[in-house]
Amino acid sequence: MELLKDYWWIFILALIIGVLINTYEDLKKIDYKKYITNKNDLNRRDTFNKNKINDQHHTTNRKND
Repeated sequence: MELLKDYWWIFILALIIGVLINTYEDLKKIDYKKYITNKNDLNRRDTFNKNKINDQHHTTNRKND
């Protein structure tokens, strides 16, 4: 227990380094070129605004029910 009491910070540092290594290895597996070629050309704001307008239209129709 004395070892753990004196060198606790080394165990935390090893844990952080392990997480960073695993994250790096997982990020290497991502094919970003395929993502860029398949990416949708619509602007996110434009899509969000269209959905918002559709939602407002549906809520006005529900009041009549």
